Amino acid sequence: MTEENGINKESDVSDVILNPVSIDMEHLFVKPEKNDTTKIAALISKCIVPFSIGIVDVPEKILAKVEEAGKDAEMILPVEAIEVYKIVLKLKYRLFGDDQKGSDDSTDIFTYDAVSQAGYYINEFKQIVQEFCKEVESVQSQVASEKSFYMAQTLGTEVAIDSSMILTASQNMIQRLNVLASGLNGYKILALVKVINEIGALLDHSVIKKFYEAPNRTSIVNKLGYRIKPSDIALNNQLNEILDIVLELKDSSEIEKEVLVKLFSLSALISKGLVNI
Repeated sequence: MTEENGINKESDVSDVILNPVSIDMEHLFVKPEKNDTTKIAALISKCIVPFSIGIVDVPEKILAKVEEAGKDAEMILPVEAIEVYKIVLKLKYRLFGDDQKGSDDSTDIFTYDAVSQAGYYINEFKQIVQEFCKEVESVQSQVASEKSFYMAQTLGTEVAIDSSMILTASQNMIQRLNVLASGLNGYKILALVKVINEIGALLDHSVIKKFYEAPNRTSIVNKLGYRIKPSDIALNNQLNEILDIVLELKDSSEIEKEVLVKLFSLSALISKGLVNI
């Protein structure tokens, strides 16, 4: 038996092999904190469909319509048309002008950057959601595999679902959402949501309705050339629903079967929907 520097090598190695260190993986990582930053990042889910159909072009489309009417007119345009032009032009400059220093709303100073960087925020958000859906689908495939099915049949038991894997995936998602909305990014995301709300309010304006001879927002949207598919509405609702579930799971230790089934269904639908948008 060889000794070197006072250490018995054979004994030392045996101790390591026979007494391995037990590592608790869950304690290696701190669970992410669900806070206002998480909720702000989650708001991007409400921006994906509107931006994909080009909702930010609404002011430009309305202005082009007024200008077109002016070219075809034999007389000066009526006051109603000029009122529309003034309302929309004012909104356009306020939303997309690179100077919001005079605004009382702190989010307005980030509007220009928010609209310019909308593609980045939406793509990052989509990647976060797609990764979560992929992990959920991975758990589902383990449960629904032919091998698992026949093993359960043989043993006369139900297929066990390791909900801790989905809980870990949800924690990872929350962490990535927090990073996405950290610092000034959260203000830009809030500005992005505000842009959509204000364009929606523009479409509800009585002067705009009168100009387009339209009874409601839907009619104006159609006249502007937008086509919102049922699949777009479905995806919008599915994204909001899966985010609600993830945020509720943050402090859970177990997942009810009904929630798991819902997650499996939503993940499959969202994965397909995000690819097509």
